[in-house]
Amino acid sequence: MTSRFSTLQNRDLRPQRPAEAAPVAHHAVVIPTTRKPVAPKAEAAPGKNTNKVLDARVRIHRMLLEEINLVALER
Repeated sequence: MTSRFSTLQNRDLRPQRPAEAAPVAHHAVVIPTTRKPVAPKAEAAPGKNTNKVLDARVRIHRMLLEEINLVALER
């Protein structure tokens, strides 16, 4: 009786292919990139940026406090 799986059962009876010889010299895999190498930027004054951000945050906070008027909300 034959079925669609009969070829799979008979597959073990066929001789196997001989193992391929491994190449003698192993080479590293190199994947080319399209990106250009970028040198890290040295920040001249990292304190200036943080001061600007801090000043902006303080100004926004003050503006919000003036707009909301917390004293009027408490009453």
